[in-house]
Amino acid sequence: MPVFPSRRSSWYFEDKAGQCDFFRAASVPTPRTNILWFRQQAERFCDSAVYPFVLKLAGGHQSSNVRLVRTRDEALFYVDELFGHGVLSLGYRPASRSRVLLRHLRAAVEVAKGHNPYASTSESELQYGYFYAQEFLPYNEFEISAIVIGNRAFACRRFIVPGDFRTRGSSGRIDWTPEAIGDDAIRLAFGVAHKLRAQTVAVDILRRGTEPVVVELTVNYASWVVRACPGHWILEGEPESGDLAWVDGSVRAADVIFEDFLAETFQSRRAHHSAAQQSRHLESNPQ
Repeated sequence: MPVFPSRRSSWYFEDKAGQCDFFRAASVPTPRTNILWFRQQAERFCDSAVYPFVLKLAGGHQSSNVRLVRTRDEALFYVDELFGHGVLSLGYRPASRSRVLLRHLRAAVEVAKGHNPYASTSESELQYGYFYAQEFLPYNEFEISAIVIGNRAFACRRFIVPGDFRTRGSSGRIDWTPEAIGDDAIRLAFGVAHKLRAQTVAVDILRRGTEPVVVELTVNYASWVVRACPGHWILEGEPESGDLAWVDGSVRAADVIFEDFLAETFQSRRAHHSAAQQSRHLESNPQ
C-alpha cells in the first residue's frame, strides 16, 4: 500500500549513525566519520584525532546537538558524558571543577526528589554508548541544501553564522541563486535519492576542496524553502549522466509531492491488477 512518507523515505530520520552506514554502503562521498561504540576506542581516537572535529548526537536537526571539539580535554569530557550517564543534548561544555561539582549537586537533588535528571523526555531522547566524530571542513562559507522530490531538485545556499561553524538551520542568511549551486551538487543529491529510492529527501552538502560531500539527510524540511526557489532542476535519466534541465517558476512542495503520490498509487494499482490477472490465468490454465 503506497504511503507518504514511505519507509524508504524516512527510516534514517533522526538517526545519523544509520545514515553513516548507508553512506558507506552506497559509496556516497562524505566527510571522514568515525563512530566509536566503546569507551576505550573513543579515548584512543581522542589521543590521535585531528582537531578540531565535529561531534554529533544521532538525533537533532537545524544544527542542534552539534559541537566543534577543539582540544583533547574537551573531547574526553564528552567521552565521559556519553559513556557515563548519557546526555539529552550537547548543551554542557567542559567547566571548572567547582561548576562540575555544582552540576553533580543539582543532579543529586533531583534524584533525592525522586526524579531521574538524565531520563528521556518527550522532546529529547537520552543518548549514550557511542561517540560520533566527523571531519571538520573549513573554508566553507555556506552549506547547500538540496531538496529532491521525485525527479525535481530545489536548492539554496545557507550561509554560516558569523562566529560559528554552523548555519543554524533556516534562521541565517539564505540565497536561492541557481547559478551559485553547481550541477555536481545537484547530481549528488539526485544520486542519494536514487540510492535510497526515496519519494523525497533533503540533502545537506559541503565541499571538501572542490568536491561536494554529503553531511547528513532529513525527510523533515521547511516547505517554504521549496516555495521560495525561483525554479527547479528536472532530471531525465541517471543522476550521474542524465540530462539536467532548469524550469523557471515557483511551486509548492505539497503540490508536487501529491502529484507524485497519485502517480505512485495508480502504478501500484495497475501492478496489483496485472498480478491478479496473471494469477487467475494460471489457475484456469494449469501446466
